[in-house]
Amino acid sequence: MIYDWQEASPSAVGLDENILQKGLQAINRDYPYVHSWLVARAGKLVWEKYFQAYTAEYLHEAQSVTKSIQSLLVGIAIDRQFIPSVDTPIRTYFADYTYLDWANGKDQITLRHLLTMTAGLEWNELKVPYNQVFSNDASLQIYSPDWLGYALMKPMESPPGTEFCYSSANPILISKILNEATQMSNEQFARRYLYNYLGINDLRYQKMRKNPRILADIDLSPRDMAKLGQLVLNNGKWADNQVVSTDWLAQSFAPHQFFASGEAYGLSWWLRHLPTEQAAGKSEFKIRYAWGIGGQHIFILPQYDMVVVFTGGNYEVTRPLEPYHILEKYILAAIVD
Repeated sequence: MIYDWQEASPSAVGLDENILQKGLQAINRDYPYVHSWLVARAGKLVWEKYFQAYTAEYLHEAQSVTKSIQSLLVGIAIDRQFIPSVDTPIRTYFADYTYLDWANGKDQITLRHLLTMTAGLEWNELKVPYNQVFSNDASLQIYSPDWLGYALMKPMESPPGTEFCYSSANPILISKILNEATQMSNEQFARRYLYNYLGINDLRYQKMRKNPRILADIDLSPRDMAKLGQLVLNNGKWADNQVVSTDWLAQSFAPHQFFASGEAYGLSWWLRHLPTEQAAGKSEFKIRYAWGIGGQHIFILPQYDMVVVFTGGNYEVTRPLEPYHILEKYILAAIVD
């Protein structure tokens, strides 16, 4: 099933609108950084709220939600045989970087390592604020004339596949890999094999000035973020098209890294327990989501046939808690069947 974008009340899909309204009041009262809140269930967009000056047409920065989108694109490229497998060494796609030293295990880095944040390259991103541009590698990379060279010149800190190190360089490296593998720009490939199927036409990428074929983060409307969530909820199918394979999605949501918070990380997708299941010690992660700094989220809850999207502007902290609180207190609580 796909979105029909027709008017549908929350009660028509088994949601208690009174509880959702309480969530709306809580946002207006307690969560000033939320910019949008959308809920889709049973293929219908049933709750769509915007705050401050934000509107449905506004292209909102998705930030690191882009990492999860890049993961979808890698899966599509493998499905369509542009890339042999997720275990392909990335060195294959950087032949033009002849000055690089691939020693000390760098030549062993694969796409899987980029997607699971285990490439092993030295990278300092989450330990210091992004506005500390002279010490945060993600900021230094963006100000560098060559984003790719900046990342690949980093020394190896650990063998590939052994240590989790969150890096915003990885999806940018993937952009180059997709360019080389498909002989299209990352944006051309994404539009042809992903966005066009979903009717996503209005988008904006941050591009490297030296090479506009290399992309960083994307700006999308919250509705189009919800479409991407719905595609995943539909097991990669949109209308009559299998846009991304179910096999790739299964790999994407298999946990590769586990954290003390109770969360896990797959192939550039975050995994989270339902609150009751975590308390009960359940091992299966029922919430799958894309996350971007500032409060950008696409939550996918297959057992409830639901997609939830938030955008926000809470850039003062790395992982703002507002979307999680609202999800638990006012969305999950609103489910009546």
